[in-house]
Amino acid sequence: MSWVKSAGKGLTLRYTPKNVIPPVAARYMSAPFHPIRPKITHMYQTRDKNTLWWRTSVTSLHSEKKVVRSWCARRARSAFRHALAKQGFDEFGRPLPDSNQQEIFKGSMEVIVRMPLRDMPLANLLEEAEALLENIMELRERAKAPAQAPARPPSRNSSKASNNLSNRSHKPL
Repeated sequence: MSWVKSAGKGLTLRYTPKNVIPPVAARYMSAPFHPIRPKITHMYQTRDKNTLWWRTSVTSLHSEKKVVRSWCARRARSAFRHALAKQGFDEFGRPLPDSNQQEIFKGSMEVIVRMPLRDMPLANLLEEAEALLENIMELRERAKAPAQAPARPPSRNSSKASNNLSNRSHKPL
């Protein structure tokens, strides 16, 4: 399964069941002489792979000032944590003690912040985050379920038909 995407007005969620190192960390890890390479490499080597790795991305707000991008990212993180709690998970994708969730929600999630989030009321943002996460959870469950093709009994003449086709001689035109 590759990345699954669920988009709303102010947020877009991208999910994959694999733990993916974010591009910023990968940039440091690929630079052989960067001073923080050992720290970043150690951090991702020792990070728990049985949890949800998630991050916010504000690249679509590059024209906004830093304070606006930070505020929007903070609102998105808060809304996403709220949505996880509503689904019965802590911020690392582990089931909450009082929830009915049985398994850990693991993989990588990118919470992409879009421009309309800036002007969105908090109640609408929380609803959107909940709906998007619920959509991702449904897609995740569908991907886990084995694909069931309609069962067709084998044809009694299937071996004869293939024999007849292979024994025919073809005449050139």
